[in-house]
Amino acid sequence: MEFNRQIRIIKSSDAEEYALDDGSLVVYKASTEFTHVFNETAAFLWKECDMKCFNDIVELFISNLSSGCDGTNHEVLREEIIKDCEELFVDMMNKELVMFDA
Repeated sequence: MEFNRQIRIIKSSDAEEYALDDGSLVVYKASTEFTHVFNETAAFLWKECDMKCFNDIVELFISNLSSGCDGTNHEVLREEIIKDCEELFVDMMNKELVMFDA
């Protein structure tokens, strides 16, 4: 199945989040009783994902990164970021932290 980048992402209603001082985030899913720890990057994507489509979330993330870019090949970096974000959201879906709105 190919990842649909236009579909909206919805956070699970029973996911509770707790910010840590280092920028990471702890997400607890009550129905599965699992705790997930997100690094700063995953925390940013999590905070931005509710009711937005994948492309919009990734573009916002990339624009935040762009302010600190140092002349690297942006197109290669962009494709790598998109691939990594797809993997992260598929993992979140498999762990029932997010759903994709059809």
